Amino acid sequence: MGIFYKPTEINPITTDSSISANILDLVFNTLVRFSGEKDVRPEIAERWEISADGLTWTFHLRNDVYFHDGTLLTADDVKFIFDKIIKRKNGGYVNSLKYVQAIRILDSNTIQFQLKKSDQLLWDALGVVSIGPRHLLEGRSDFREYNAHPIGSGPYTFVRQTESEIVLQANEHYFSGRPYLDSIEFKILQNQPACLNHLISGDVDMVFLLNPEDHGALSQIPYLTIYDNWYPLLYMLTLNLKDELFRSPSVRKAISLSVERPLIIQRILKGKGKIPEGTIMPERMTEATKGLVDNYQPALALKLLQADGWQIDPSDYILRKAGRKFEFTALTLEGHDSNTRTLQMMQEQLRQIGIQMDIKTLHFEEYVDLIFRQRKFQANLVYQIYRPFSDNDNSFWHSSQVEEGLNYSFYRNAVVDGYLDKMRFLWEPHQREDAYLGFQTAMHDDPPAIFLFWRRMPIAIRKRFRGVPETRMESLRDLVNVWVPKEEQ
Repeated sequence: MGIFYKPTEINPITTDSSISANILDLVFNTLVRFSGEKDVRPEIAERWEISADGLTWTFHLRNDVYFHDGTLLTADDVKFIFDKIIKRKNGGYVNSLKYVQAIRILDSNTIQFQLKKSDQLLWDALGVVSIGPRHLLEGRSDFREYNAHPIGSGPYTFVRQTESEIVLQANEHYFSGRPYLDSIEFKILQNQPACLNHLISGDVDMVFLLNPEDHGALSQIPYLTIYDNWYPLLYMLTLNLKDELFRSPSVRKAISLSVERPLIIQRILKGKGKIPEGTIMPERMTEATKGLVDNYQPALALKLLQADGWQIDPSDYILRKAGRKFEFTALTLEGHDSNTRTLQMMQEQLRQIGIQMDIKTLHFEEYVDLIFRQRKFQANLVYQIYRPFSDNDNSFWHSSQVEEGLNYSFYRNAVVDGYLDKMRFLWEPHQREDAYLGFQTAMHDDPPAIFLFWRRMPIAIRKRFRGVPETRMESLRDLVNVWVPKEEQ
């Protein structure tokens, strides 16, 4: 597989990048797994019970899960990992573990989570946190030795990691059965064009197609198959609401009304995208949610801005207010050409109503540091990965997550918070659905970001590989069922 972002450490406690998380999914196991149909399925836990008040969650573990060094995985390992993550306050998990009061070992194969408050979002952590071996991770001031050769219990074992590759090998003793592919190798290449060149030449067998135009070109190559089945991604321009430019909801609404989404989807995604209705996943959109779309209305956008005190300066046709020019910089990742072109189209559209948006591309590490750590940015083009039971909406938009989570836009809205809390703590499906629609409506009136389009990331893979899921891939774990006929190996 060709990739051009170098993974960070493969460690269940410290991993925080998406490509590393995908590799984690091959080397480690989680308590439960989620299907594309939003079902919770057994993994390390073979069954579970939740008390009537929702405060006690008890999980019964399989007794045949072994780490790659031959050590049996027990409830002790599960408790150690979750305790460690809660103590470290890992940004990706801290919100969904917020109401865990205690984790108790009832016996070697039974573990219990005691909650301070009944919390639906706990599922998110249970299906994402990878379980590592306590005997190799406990009592270490750092994880350098472990990271050099991580040991999990998953379908693949770690072989080596260098500057140019990561090699995994099939786990011969995997509890669910040995994977069909003997090994999976990740080739770390310079950029996306290099990944495509290596795919065409046969040096790699699979790549993610970040740029839509690659889809059309590669689909003409007879020995490749293109799958539009990766989990849905919501692309948005997030705004730093600490910047006075974006504090007014009417200004944010005006920016949203100035974006001609159908044109962007047609030109940049070649029609393979969907206009968002808030953050509602495409399969959940209904007639009742159609009003949550910001259609292209530049004249109305300009009126909103003028009502907020912005006026066109005839010297350069840029909006100004109290001497400040309406100009800001939008950041995006280097190597994502379609993201840059999306911003360029937005740049032209915003310029028509007097807004000057500059564009800056950054290396991955600089991008992550400025946005997620320092939070020193004005706007950035980003996508969110939406999975069943994920807490994206709560982590990104609840005001409590400004300080302790992923709400790096500094978005605060008490009405939105109220609906998000109902979605989190209510169990009756109709009550949760009502709260969900209320949340989407409140956020439509006071937008935290400019929601641009939904997209499924295409995957190109050589035709000799069989068993690739046709409908939806949740992670690289789906590769365990992929195989190659003997005559084509």
